[in-house]
Amino acid sequence: MWTQVIDVEPPQVVRFERPAGGAAAIVEAAKLLSAARFPVILNGAGVILGGAIEASQALAERLSAPVCCNYQHNDAFPGSHPLFAGPLGYNGSKAAMELIAKADVVLALGTRLNPFSTLPGYGIDYWPKTARADSGGYQC
Repeated sequence: MWTQVIDVEPPQVVRFERPAGGAAAIVEAAKLLSAARFPVILNGAGVILGGAIEASQALAERLSAPVCCNYQHNDAFPGSHPLFAGPLGYNGSKAAMELIAKADVVLALGTRLNPFSTLPGYGIDYWPKTARADSGGYQC
């Protein structure tokens, strides 16, 4: 069965509109980030899909904020950038986990905050207990 040759018609490409953050959520995020002492950015696959890697890099540079990436999405931020801290979650970067544990604001971009990206690793329960992570009005 695995070695048979078959004819398959691939499904049609589905095009969809990528939503932007709501105006109120963007204003609230800007306030939080402006007041943050140690913000950390968490990039997920949505940053890649939305073509927003350069925009997240510009924001990270403006805030001097380290950037972590979700599990299996290291390509959501340039690995050679000095603010890149590595991946979180399963087999993630201990440095990234230690940095995000110190965050007072976490800006989660293009991520669902799934268990593989948020579960403790290396004995570090790194998700900051006092940071505010807000996703369009939903507390994370």
